[in-house]
Amino acid sequence: MKDIQIVFSNETKIIELDKNEFNIEKSVFNFYDLADLKELTTQTTYLADIIGVIQDPNLIISRFTNKLHQQQSQMKFYIFDGNTYVRVTLWDAFAEQFHETLMEDFEKSFIVIIICARITLWQNEVDVSNIGPTSYYFNSNHHSAVHLRNELKFPQFADIMNVKKLAEPTRTLTVAKINQLGEEDIEVRTATACL
Repeated sequence: MKDIQIVFSNETKIIELDKNEFNIEKSVFNFYDLADLKELTTQTTYLADIIGVIQDPNLIISRFTNKLHQQQSQMKFYIFDGNTYVRVTLWDAFAEQFHETLMEDFEKSFIVIIICARITLWQNEVDVSNIGPTSYYFNSNHHSAVHLRNELKFPQFADIMNVKKLAEPTRTLTVAKINQLGEEDIEVRTATACL
């Protein structure tokens, strides 16, 4: 007989059921806060489950030929959990399937759960990407998704989410141009090249 350990936390809820009833959740996740993902970028052992609101409804797939002359697909977007934005980069068939499912009914697919995601650091920014076991759920009835959906009803949440225009392309600026930036450019993403 195998020993089984059941762990209870302060989030554990006990519900008394009738003799012939039982309730086992369909899906169980171990979500990381998006703000805590950076610590996972230095290791390759653990994958992460994450949840967030897709920021940009106009998601597109880039198709290109890589340096090995192979066709690849890539989809980039940001998700937001109420506190933190994180970039998601999906690749190849997984990106194509994700995009197709999302476009079927975007209004119902606003909240995404990505499970078994690989967390890396790309251009000094946390990046969530897919590998073999990665999967996703749109518009889940999981209690965390329900909580996030309820948060979306508050105007403050939508205001915070819309402050950053992360889908805008990064501009490359000279030091002289940076000195000319005004208050309206506070949320603009820029990159500077030393020439």
